[in-house]
Amino acid sequence: MRQILFIALLILATSCNRADNFSTYTKFIEGYYNKGFNSISDYLNDTITIKDDGYEKKYTKSDFQVYYQWDSVFQPTHEILEIYRCDSIIDVVVSISSKRFEFLENNPMITRQNIYLSEGKVTVIEFVESKSADWKVWIERRDSLVKWIDNNHKELSGFIYDMTKEGAEDYLKAIDLYQNE
Repeated sequence: MRQILFIALLILATSCNRADNFSTYTKFIEGYYNKGFNSISDYLNDTITIKDDGYEKKYTKSDFQVYYQWDSVFQPTHEILEIYRCDSIIDVVVSISSKRFEFLENNPMITRQNIYLSEGKVTVIEFVESKSADWKVWIERRDSLVKWIDNNHKELSGFIYDMTKEGAEDYLKAIDLYQNE
């Protein structure tokens, strides 16, 4: 009986278990969606890397703040569907809704992400899988918006590449003009 208990405890200690309380991650994600950048700054490493489908970008905290401001303009909301922990990695499935995803007809966007932590700080956010994405529709909607804006509202041309708060505001303006035309 002791051997079975020992083996069970060993398996439990070395495997990924359902998360109950991952305070750093939960404080980070709660702050990200509900409280603003200042509430998450203490949970960020000096550099943060975002990985997504072969794309990798490193941000300083101030660069990440610009990214955060861009994302916030679209008023994202989230729901954690699953959460697991493996040592310093949080493996999470999250459903994110936003005005941008709604326009791109991929709302909500359900993704599996790995969040890497070191010394209580988020170091890497890796998008492992987009479980609900219909990339064909996404690309068609995005491209039709960009083309329509280039032809009808040149003052907003390039909004798709501007990853600042102002760029996101232009993105929303472009969506509004497109939908009301």
